[in-house]
Amino acid sequence: MTASRPLFGVLALISLSYQLVLGQSLFHNRYVHAQYPAVSEQFLSLPSGSTVFFGAGASAPIFGSVGMLDPQGMLAWERRVEFGGIGESGIGAVHDLGDGTLLCAVQGWYPSKGAVALVDTLGALVWSRDLGMPVSDVILTADGNCVAVGWRSVLMPGSDFDLHLTKLDLSGSVLWTKRYPEPGNLTGFNSLDKITYNVLEQPNGDLWLCFGYTDLLGVLSVNASGSVQWVRYFATGIEHDVFQVGGDPCALLPDPNGTWLFGKGLDPNGPGGMFAILIDAQGQATAGRSFTAPGNIHLRDVQRAPDGTFWMFAGMGPDHAFIHLDPNADLLSAFKLSDGLTRSVFGFGLGSDGAHLVSRVLPDTSWTSAPHARERFDLSAGPACDSMLIAPIVQGTLAVQTIPGPTLTAAPGIQSASQALTLVPRTVTTAPECGSTGRVDASPERTVHAYPSPATDMVHLPGAGSGVSFDVELTDALGRTLRRVVQGGSGLWIEDLPAGAYSARYRATDGPPLRARFMKVDRP
Repeated sequence: MTASRPLFGVLALISLSYQLVLGQSLFHNRYVHAQYPAVSEQFLSLPSGSTVFFGAGASAPIFGSVGMLDPQGMLAWERRVEFGGIGESGIGAVHDLGDGTLLCAVQGWYPSKGAVALVDTLGALVWSRDLGMPVSDVILTADGNCVAVGWRSVLMPGSDFDLHLTKLDLSGSVLWTKRYPEPGNLTGFNSLDKITYNVLEQPNGDLWLCFGYTDLLGVLSVNASGSVQWVRYFATGIEHDVFQVGGDPCALLPDPNGTWLFGKGLDPNGPGGMFAILIDAQGQATAGRSFTAPGNIHLRDVQRAPDGTFWMFAGMGPDHAFIHLDPNADLLSAFKLSDGLTRSVFGFGLGSDGAHLVSRVLPDTSWTSAPHARERFDLSAGPACDSMLIAPIVQGTLAVQTIPGPTLTAAPGIQSASQALTLVPRTVTTAPECGSTGRVDASPERTVHAYPSPATDMVHLPGAGSGVSFDVELTDALGRTLRRVVQGGSGLWIEDLPAGAYSARYRATDGPPLRARFMKVDRP
């Protein structure tokens, strides 16, 4: 099928120009798993042109996973996430730290499975910290640490949920953890339908936690040490899905005029829908938009494009939509893919150049073969195997009622548990599909970057799993071999080296030979 070429005007040219600057390629590839892949996916584009994909599982044998595609869409690596329970483990959020590592929020089996994990960009687990609850989101904070949000019962399994906020350093050590119950009232703020979704750091250091609460959506503001500032509820007739698998049914995004709160659902039994609410610094709603759609179309994710506009990704399967909003969250356009029934959509994303990423489940899945496709396309050409059809999205004015929440006091959070997180390599074959050119980089050796760099005493080698022995050849800037060592983990001691540029050549746990570059500096 020839893809349609709708006229998206200047945006299409902007997308194409970003693609040429970054040198990324459009692709459409088929991936066949020896085991089932995740049931939903999200994407994160890296400055290198590679793309991280991550998603949640359902129950065994469907596990969540995290992996990476090279700029041509060929699979670099994929890892199945195992964290106890019966398979409902997955990655709910990934953030690129820019040093060759990825900070991940692990959503394990409720009530006590979940973690924060640091994974390098070759798929090796650097460390994980079990938080004893599903972790919905984790972000890097301005002070160089990170915070994670989660939710669980503190009395007994099945009792009321408490919101939890945990601050960690980037070595995985817990600095503090807080939970937020309503004192003396188990039927007020504490509710079985309360669950955290994500967290946003404001310019003043305050942290905003977005959470669902029965038919309301809430925002809790705490300062940098976790003390409560205020809590607000927003009554819109919102449906939030407590146990939604994959994607974010609500999201907080910063704006020069406040903070946008995007959410899913206007009527759980009727048409699908989304909304956007602009909130000021005190948590008051100053503007609202509603977006209704036929079918079961609800928000899965929202991302800001390089030009400042928003893209909402909604629905799954044949009922889905790519919804484009201007910087004021007003509707510009919306489209869907024509073949959403036999090639069901289960993942969305936006590239750093404005191109779209989508995951599709392909027909003939079985216990031994689970094929699906991932595609990256820009709006000027459209997807390789589909037409882009108009999605009938209607914008309306949303009347938002802001409800002050109860007076809250932060209580000590639960102590970390000790469940071991493992990342298991998946067996996956990749083949170009629908005109993809496939892989163009046939270099037998891949250059990576050790971290941290510069360093004074130790660097970590990407892709080197803990407890695995492998040979390392250390060379200087002129290519002269300085020594060969046998490593028992990712950490390479360099304290005795003079200041300068170096490379370490080795072979990762799986994959091609690697050359990790780094700078050695003297200790001050």
